[in-house]
Amino acid sequence: MHKLIQLFNYKKMITLCYLLLIFFFFSFFFDFQFNKEEIISFLINNKDKLDHYIKNNFFNLSLIFFIFSIIWTICLGFGLPLLMLAAYLFDPLNGTLFLITAKTIGVAIIFIFYKKVFRENFLKKKIFKKINQ
Repeated sequence: MHKLIQLFNYKKMITLCYLLLIFFFFSFFFDFQFNKEEIISFLINNKDKLDHYIKNNFFNLSLIFFIFSIIWTICLGFGLPLLMLAAYLFDPLNGTLFLITAKTIGVAIIFIFYKKVFRENFLKKKIFKKINQ
């Protein structure tokens, strides 16, 4: 019985930490303000520097993009910003492969987390008992 209570408290703490992570992620994302004209002018003015950096640091850029995409997916971020970033940084084939692989790994991590934390609660419901039989 004591281990069951301890396991239940552990799952509550993990769930609370995940929800706090999502809350901070979205509060930062929606409070972030930017001006479209400034971003476009920055990209136009620094196109040569950015292209030079992308060509010379492909591995580092790919690794950072890959890790950021996984974290973005775990925090339940939507796919459009990643898609636009992948289209700018990589050619179509590499960008698509990086993005699909990173999103798949991120979703698998979310699935494993939910399966470990919430599976018993779902199985207790009558609807899910019928489905699992």
